[in-house]
Amino acid sequence: MQGDGRPRSRLIIPLLLVLLGILLLWRAGGIAMLEIVGGVGSIITGAAIAGAWGILRLWNLFIHPWAVDELLSISGPQIIAALPPQEVMSTLLASIYTEGPAIEHVVYGILGGEGGDVQAADLSVSCHTIVEYELRDEFPGAYNLTSTILYTLARPIRDHRLVLFATCSGKLRDMLAAGSSRPLFDCWFTPDEDLFVDSVDQTLARIGVGIRYLDGRGNRHEMPVRQVKPRYVRFEEWERYLTFFSRAIGTIPRQDPRDYVSQLRIYEIDLSALIETPTGSIAVTGVTLQSSTLQRTDDGFCYWIAPYPCYVDRITFDVSGFGDEAGPGREFRIEPFFMRTETFPVPWQKSPDSISLTVSSWALPGHGVALLWRTDRPQDQ
Repeated sequence: MQGDGRPRSRLIIPLLLVLLGILLLWRAGGIAMLEIVGGVGSIITGAAIAGAWGILRLWNLFIHPWAVDELLSISGPQIIAALPPQEVMSTLLASIYTEGPAIEHVVYGILGGEGGDVQAADLSVSCHTIVEYELRDEFPGAYNLTSTILYTLARPIRDHRLVLFATCSGKLRDMLAAGSSRPLFDCWFTPDEDLFVDSVDQTLARIGVGIRYLDGRGNRHEMPVRQVKPRYVRFEEWERYLTFFSRAIGTIPRQDPRDYVSQLRIYEIDLSALIETPTGSIAVTGVTLQSSTLQRTDDGFCYWIAPYPCYVDRITFDVSGFGDEAGPGREFRIEPFFMRTETFPVPWQKSPDSISLTVSSWALPGHGVALLWRTDRPQDQ
């Protein structure tokens, strides 16, 4: 028996006491068998009283403490583990924030998705995340932003399809965490709609993916970053990748995909196809995603936002090849927006080769860091 260590064999002792009480009543009468038969009602009554007393003592001394121990041992984590994350989180937050439909916004933000699967197989959580950005001048007024992001997953994921959403809609970008039907996904966001198509085409030409995974025997493997060609997801398939195109999700009403025809592209990468020696079923433990997008220089900033819950270790910006046309007067600054107030911004620095920030904090969808720049040109005399 688990709990406080009381052996269940001790339950036999109260039962023996009950039987002993019945025998004592039997002998205490001092009468013959015929008299016993004649007074069977009295004996039964006495036996019932003795039995009830014994059972009561049994309950107080043994059964009740044991039952409490057993209930405590199966409650808490074991009950929570048997429920979908969404249900657990909604119940908890409703007891703190009070009930209301707006609670679902917080639930999706914390979970990084809908969280309807008991095993959390529909959610991604990166327990170690390293972000590296490189900014290079492309042509006057535009620059190439190359990102290399290393995600280490908190739990192996059997779904080996990596979905890439490219959009120029801020509304869509903010809904992806709740709407993605695949646990593994990332987003390319180009705020300028005029640059969107060219930026996506350029990104597709130079996208690289590396994976870490477990094979069918539980052995760990790692595939370095290599160029891949994602599969284009046709418009007719969009509902299979973004749930809010087929039904409402919490407070997000059902969306009409036709409203986003010019603002969204979806691509898919089969990570299992990257394995040179097939090993049967795999479980993905980490992904390294490398991509490049075209951005406007006069935006004055670029940023990274967590696609799902990520514990961020470090973020680095390489600006050694950025800002040649501005001369030596360009300055840079990192501005984080995380939960931890201890993650202070990095002050303005003039023309560094790189600038980095040690984060060591969790980032939920909507959290991240921005790199700002400005040009300090001398005033005309």
